[in-house]
Amino acid sequence: MHWFEQLAAMYNEDDIPLYHAVIYTDIELHLSLEGRLLRIRNERMPTLIPVTAASLHRTSAIEPHPLSDKLRYMTNDYSKPHHDAYIKELVSWADSNYSDHRLCAVRNYMIRGTLSSDISHISAHQDTAVRFVVDDMPLWQDNELIRLHIERMSARAESYGVCCLTGEYTVLSRCHPKQVLSSSGSGKLISYEHRSRILHQGRHLSPFDVFPIGQELSLKAHTVLRRIIHENGFAIGSRTFAAWDGRSSLPLPFSLKLVKPQGQVTVAGFTEATKGRVSVTFLRYVSAECYARITLKWGELGISVRDIIDYAFGHHSRNGLLCSDSLYGSTAERLLGCIIDNTAFPSDIMRALNYKAPHIAQRLTEYSTGESYAQTEL
Repeated sequence: MHWFEQLAAMYNEDDIPLYHAVIYTDIELHLSLEGRLLRIRNERMPTLIPVTAASLHRTSAIEPHPLSDKLRYMTNDYSKPHHDAYIKELVSWADSNYSDHRLCAVRNYMIRGTLSSDISHISAHQDTAVRFVVDDMPLWQDNELIRLHIERMSARAESYGVCCLTGEYTVLSRCHPKQVLSSSGSGKLISYEHRSRILHQGRHLSPFDVFPIGQELSLKAHTVLRRIIHENGFAIGSRTFAAWDGRSSLPLPFSLKLVKPQGQVTVAGFTEATKGRVSVTFLRYVSAECYARITLKWGELGISVRDIIDYAFGHHSRNGLLCSDSLYGSTAERLLGCIIDNTAFPSDIMRALNYKAPHIAQRLTEYSTGESYAQTEL
């Protein structure tokens, strides 16, 4: 099974629901079932919001979320096209067969256009986000509304074809989620260039034909990968590493924690190669037994990978030895490969350590003897 397909298979009911995302909202509006404003609460809180396939990965395009969004979309103060698109999306949902009385209350309030004046006493800007409580029900906790939105998005599917990973005829994703490595980033693991034919010229009719993936599979896999990175990911410099066994996330050997995997372990490394693009730079498959031995052996060594890199290549600064992010990331990736493969560490690293930290060099030399654990690599 492809590692991306394996991630999708790990999706469970505790993950973020399909066609939803978590953002930080600053304003909470309490409404009656008739859509009258009852009170306002001003507090920054993480909030689950419904999104569309397009708004989930929006950048500069006008793609509104259908309920909670930023004031750039929810008021007419910053951009009329953005606000008009938001109202159109909200009304379309509220008037559909996938609506309920609480959503209609939000529609009735928003079409009156009083949001700007209602929050005039609050310090806000175009990126301030808003959420709703209707009839004492927080809409981000309304399971029925969550279900209705998922059904509506599934029914709106436009593009069908064969998923290149599963071989099934299904709804294809024409765009994929961003913020893979962190909530503050914008990088995508899979992206298409709309304005150029450089990716498909002479072979495909459109860029979407290059690597067609099922929409549900893509959403599930990206959701699980974010969870794995959040739970046990290891970020150093320009690289982020993650490991999983088909059931749950696992700590990396760098974390100095003992683990007992329940199946074959996948270890992957990622970097945001350019703005908006995430690359897979490292990939290994290791048996559960071998991965347990790797973490045990490296844990007994007890050396921080950052210390190894600092001693080998660091320059002196006010905060001690430091390296550039790119050097931290690339060197950590080389070390991780040696740890998993149980091969000799790179000669340039060992030479530098022999000169600057011979005690660490000696311990690494003793460590890198024995069998190779990795089964497959990128």
